Amino acid sequence: MLARMDSSRVAEDFYRAHPDWMALQQSGEPYQVAERYITCVNSAYYDEYLPNIFQEIIERSHPEGFGDNSWSGGLNRNQICYCDNCARKFRERTGQSLPKQKDWNDSVYRKWIEWNYARRMELWDNNTRVTQESGGPHCLWLGMNSGSVTYQSLVFRDFHTPPSSLRNALSLEVDQHWARHWQLIKVMGLPCGYTYYDRSYRRITKVI
Repeated sequence: MLARMDSSRVAEDFYRAHPDWMALQQSGEPYQVAERYITCVNSAYYDEYLPNIFQEIIERSHPEGFGDNSWSGGLNRNQICYCDNCARKFRERTGQSLPKQKDWNDSVYRKWIEWNYARRMELWDNNTRVTQESGGPHCLWLGMNSGSVTYQSLVFRDFHTPPSSLRNALSLEVDQHWARHWQLIKVMGLPCGYTYYDRSYRRITKVI
């Protein structure tokens, strides 16, 4: 059983209680989708609040893992968050202020893109660490992903380099169930592999 979540948006009462956890437009107004407020991936909402929720769910329901439909945050690469958390962390990482607008010719905007990808990878690993510590080594946090590479890149989900927690989860030493399937595939002589797109949008297929 997987615990399915949709964590990137909150109701108004939550926004009023924690305005510093929300994604902000350049005007200072919060980003919204309908009546919901979008949380910022660089806030304590993702670093502290959600991990506590994972632990509570594990204690109460004992799921085998977690799936989250909106794990990478509610904004895309066309929407820049200007909250204090983002401004501070981006300056700490790059020494520069947040880009003022989307502009692929701007080196700062390109750094902001890379910084956002890295943050999503960090979140994946941190979330899996929390769920495994509380629910055991097989209790994985699995962000739900789209089959569209275009959409994945729009919301900073990197097909090029899997997060380390996912690479570890695919190791035969972690799960004997997967090991049995792997052995069966090899015995039957079936091809096994994966396809991804590199940073130049070239299609790469690996056969294992």
